[in-house]
Amino acid sequence: MNLAPRPPALAEKFTVIHSGAEIDESLAADLLDSVGDWAIGAELGVARVVEVWGPPWKLLLAGCFAIAAAAGGPFCVISLPDVDDLVAGVRARGIAVKYRQARQSVVDDAELRAICQGWPVRHI
Repeated sequence: MNLAPRPPALAEKFTVIHSGAEIDESLAADLLDSVGDWAIGAELGVARVVEVWGPPWKLLLAGCFAIAAAAGGPFCVISLPDVDDLVAGVRARGIAVKYRQARQSVVDDAELRAICQGWPVRHI
């Protein structure tokens, strides 16, 4: 069976960079509107994906728990900023979304790639 090579999938990304701070409801609503408008404007055959980048809170928190447990000391859990509601809001609009937690250098590389491609970038 001879299969011809498939052309690369065309995809554009809307990059959202979460700084780790609390997300204001009005800012989240504005961002959801912007993402929705952007997704609607896609050309036929071009997939649009929202990529949300943020600090690796879960990994940092797990490390803190491990250190506290090893030292036998108490560990106070504080509420950490979360973007789950924002990601859920994007998905609810029928838009593909990828949530990635990574160190700052990786996030910076993703931002630079998006800028070089001319894709939208938003900081929250």
